[in-house]
Amino acid sequence: MAGPFTLRLKNVALLSGLQYSDFAARPAVYWLCCPACSILTLLSGPIYRIFKYRQRKKLGNSFLFRKRKQTDFCYNGGVMGERRNSALERIREIPLEMREDSPYKEVFRPLAFFFLDYFKERENQEAQSLEIAAVEGNTDASVPISSLLKRYQRELQNFLFPGIAKERSPFGDFFSILIFLSFGIVLEKEEEAQSRILELYLQLYLYSQSDEALERSRFQDIFYSHFYDYCRDFLEERYEEEEKDPFLYRNNIFFFGWMPYYGSSPFFSKDYVESHQRDAAIFLGDRFLSHLYQAYEQEEKLWHKRRGKSRVQILEEQFKKRIDFQPENYCIENAQGLSFHAHQEKLWKSFLEKTKDARIDFEIMRERT
Repeated sequence: MAGPFTLRLKNVALLSGLQYSDFAARPAVYWLCCPACSILTLLSGPIYRIFKYRQRKKLGNSFLFRKRKQTDFCYNGGVMGERRNSALERIREIPLEMREDSPYKEVFRPLAFFFLDYFKERENQEAQSLEIAAVEGNTDASVPISSLLKRYQRELQNFLFPGIAKERSPFGDFFSILIFLSFGIVLEKEEEAQSRILELYLQLYLYSQSDEALERSRFQDIFYSHFYDYCRDFLEERYEEEEKDPFLYRNNIFFFGWMPYYGSSPFFSKDYVESHQRDAAIFLGDRFLSHLYQAYEQEEKLWHKRRGKSRVQILEEQFKKRIDFQPENYCIENAQGLSFHAHQEKLWKSFLEKTKDARIDFEIMRERT
């Protein structure tokens, strides 16, 4: 493990544009010929601490765990990754620290309990998995999860649909999107994806409880950064999962109709999903769509190289094997959802044209058969 001196030396290398290996291999040359190195070494530690302090102040204490190394860690008797565990431990504190007059307690407190209840249920199911597998005719493992979702949907019913929530609260649309994403954690199997949702919740919670006056632009920035930063991760996971099961339904918010799922949701009503197909209206812009298109092109090329066919060609082949399968395309215009303004509509139509190969054209498919 690198000591403080080694870490500071690496900081000096980064600040001066040199490789750490150069310092390590020929230290005398640099230390004698470049007196500034010693000054930079002394300053690098305080500079780094100031930088981290400003980051913590902006996001709230110790929640800068994006892209952290994932290692096994015990949480509540189960084995979980350190990143997810850190988020859950912080979420555990939220119901206790919220006062009666805490801003938007009616959103963040139930969601905190939902996360804790969900992972507790998962642990129970994992602990009983061997026993359940040995019992014939046992009940579907998704039943307790469905029951849990219904309970919290009732508790958060005022914020379920973004269009209606926006009318009830100045930030209601943001909370509605957060709730939809949070409920979607039941569809995520990988720790990386689960951690992203938990961390987004924490970012929004910390901002909503800060001393500064809340602004829509700051909420928009948080969502924009989340989707922009993880854009490639979302698409990579989507392609990987379609290789395993082309009809698998996952949390659909990111794709808002341009790359639709052709299966139905096991937990959410069609009406609820459709109301969130234009959630990207809160931040949709040319820069984001350009970034999204680049990520899509990259994944499509990798898929074609790996499979020898386009993603849609393989989907069409799968459809032909399942004659009884009825695809469900989700409507992206819903009275209970958000709307694109004129400029967003223009960008959206252009993006749909560029990505037309991401969707199955059922009319053309029928003509071929």
